[in-house]
Amino acid sequence: MKYLESPIFYMGNKYKLLKQLIPLFPKQCNTFLDLFGGSGVVSMNYQGNKKTIYNEFNTNISELVKMFKENDVEQLDDYFNSKIKEYNICCTGKDFREHLELQKGYYDFRKYYNNSKNKDKKDLYLLSCYSMNHLIRFNKNNEFNASCGSTQRYIKEKIVNMHDNMQNVDILNKNCFD
Repeated sequence: MKYLESPIFYMGNKYKLLKQLIPLFPKQCNTFLDLFGGSGVVSMNYQGNKKTIYNEFNTNISELVKMFKENDVEQLDDYFNSKIKEYNICCTGKDFREHLELQKGYYDFRKYYNNSKNKDKKDLYLLSCYSMNHLIRFNKNNEFNASCGSTQRYIKEKIVNMHDNMQNVDILNKNCFD
């Protein structure tokens, strides 16, 4: 079985564990609770017969999942492509000089995001696509501070999968220990 990847590249992503995890779940269940939802990859690949609940305590991540669920895929794609073009976002070049020039777009975009009063989750997602190891990391001033360095790129297909497979999923942002 081919499993769907989440578009959110988040440390601790369970994608590589799906082959071991999914067979442990019952073939059918009325309600599936993904208590530590993270990137949403488990909720995308296993859903309860009647209800699936995704929960993630980190507000930035749960809001990203909600963004993919609630927004039109074509509009998201247009937005991401326009920002990539506007800032010339890329992290790898043919040689060291080109590599540094291409990273500049990423750092300019990161500065734009950090200076924005309204931190748009679309911008956060795009930053994570090009950050080192796809990290979503903030400093003590709540500024996004992951370095540029991803070799993967923004991939529309992953957004389509997340959007389509999260339509019947309830999204929560709760502390499961309260």
